[in-house]
Amino acid sequence: MSKGIANNKPAMVVAGTGLVLFIGLTAFGFMINSDREAVDKKINDNKKVIVSAQKAGVTPSRAVCAKLEEDKEAYINALKKVEANFAPYVAASALQDIAPNAFQNNLKANRSALIAKCREKGILITDASSWLGLQDYSTKAPAPSAAPALNFQMLAINELVNQMTGCGLTKFIKVCRPDKISQEKPKVEDDSISEDGAPTWEGMPVEIVFEGDRKSLMNVMNLITENKKYLFTVNVLRVRNERNAPLPLPQATTPPKPASAPTESVTPADELAAAQNNQPVIEEVIRPYMGNEKVSVLLSLNLVHFTAPAKDGENEQN
Repeated sequence: MSKGIANNKPAMVVAGTGLVLFIGLTAFGFMINSDREAVDKKINDNKKVIVSAQKAGVTPSRAVCAKLEEDKEAYINALKKVEANFAPYVAASALQDIAPNAFQNNLKANRSALIAKCREKGILITDASSWLGLQDYSTKAPAPSAAPALNFQMLAINELVNQMTGCGLTKFIKVCRPDKISQEKPKVEDDSISEDGAPTWEGMPVEIVFEGDRKSLMNVMNLITENKKYLFTVNVLRVRNERNAPLPLPQATTPPKPASAPTESVTPADELAAAQNNQPVIEEVIRPYMGNEKVSVLLSLNLVHFTAPAKDGENEQN
């Protein structure tokens, strides 16, 4: 037999090759069929899920409809309250057409009025603060495209600073706009306009640095939160006390402890000893430097400007 195989080597090579190919194709086909069965099983399972979801619909009933109507009314009422609360801010955000020279004249008039008001109330104000962060336009007018937005910011900052003069401040150190409005018309991104046409918003940063006391700071914060015309949000609030450490307490020698204190007394032993030596009690010592010292305040705000979306005709023209 080995002699016959040796004499027919080509035939045996062809037969061996065919056998190997047959086994390989059989295994490959079996693998494909297995994958197909797994895919078919997933498809059938998903079909069952879809069919069951279609059959499990909410059965209409008076109770269900009444609950849906109740939820809808509650949503509508809540939305109306939100719109009513923000209506003054949206109205004040309407940009006014103003000429660059007119804006510049209004800025100078507001600055003069603010300086006079601070002088009347005994408040110090730096030159940079008196320009409300718009000193760049003290000698040159802005571009016509930037004048309306700058005018809105000037009106809002001017009103806030004038109201702050009644909060008990002692000095305006700085009023500035960290990110100044560009001279060119800002590019409106596609995702900045909501689909339902509701006004969107943008934040205009403002920083105010002033000196006062604790009460004046509280008055300023209440003023910002209760403002019904312009919406300001607080980004950063930094307060630095003029005193880094409390005043030292008087150093007194410790008197001898009494042999027996009255059992009915609830006064601490330290205060009893202070009273016997005619020394002020601890509350009287602390009172002079608790809450009456001056503070320097850095207030970083965002002036929120609500921008009405462009109409379909304006978008097509642009």
